[in-house]
Amino acid sequence: MTIDPEMLKELFAATRMINLAQAAIIVLAGMLVVRIVSRSLHAILSRTIEPQQADMGSKAAYYLMSAIVALSALRQLGFDLQVFLGAAGILTVALGFASQTSVANVISGLFIIFEKPFRPGDWVRIGATGVSGEVLTIGFLSTRIRTADNLMVRYPNEMLMKAEITNLTRHPIRRLDLRIGVSYTQNLREFRRMLIDIARDHRLVLEEPKPTLIVDSFGDAALHVVFSVWTATGNFQQLKESLLLKIKDAFDKNGITAPVSSGPTVIVQGQLVSPAQATAAPSPT
Repeated sequence: MTIDPEMLKELFAATRMINLAQAAIIVLAGMLVVRIVSRSLHAILSRTIEPQQADMGSKAAYYLMSAIVALSALRQLGFDLQVFLGAAGILTVALGFASQTSVANVISGLFIIFEKPFRPGDWVRIGATGVSGEVLTIGFLSTRIRTADNLMVRYPNEMLMKAEITNLTRHPIRRLDLRIGVSYTQNLREFRRMLIDIARDHRLVLEEPKPTLIVDSFGDAALHVVFSVWTATGNFQQLKESLLLKIKDAFDKNGITAPVSSGPTVIVQGQLVSPAQATAAPSPT
């Protein structure tokens, strides 16, 4: 019995088409299942852990299951997976050496997500005098921040792990410190009573902790005092602006003039700024 070569070609071609069809079915059905499972996993994780962690977990599961579907399709097409996985391993090592920065960013991103120094929606400042803004997203490679003037700044996660991060909105209440220069001829007790009354009458100042005024230092031309009040974090910017104006009005009403060489100043997060700079500072909410 002789075998017709043309019949063999037709048989192999038919078998090849069947394998292609089966591989396509595996990909289509598999990716549909992957999407359903990853979305369900995200919904389940969101009930027990932080949304950002749930998002990362569901993405990792999505990529892992997608890789399994791809390998199953390749196997159906007749690829030798051992050879394929060996080549993939060599490629992974080569890419690992070539993308050490990316790997560092991914690892740093995982540390940020699980350590939680900040979360999406928090208002942060990068560095002692760096950019401040609202955290939009924490991704695998970078974190995106929206500044007060509506600019998007992208920070590599590795850089954020090494930088000093100040979270301005983590706690529900926040203290505002006003450092004021007072003339040596001014009656300090009356001056203190005036400021405390202003704070007590202000609707945004909390009763507890109570407003305080302490003598900070003796200057060449003035006595420096620090007036501190507490407010809800969301009201910090509004209080800062209105309290400065009320103190200025009280100065004018009582004939109080600050020494020229040491006018009223404001300490915001440890930084000394003028009243004009303080009222122009961006809001952390």
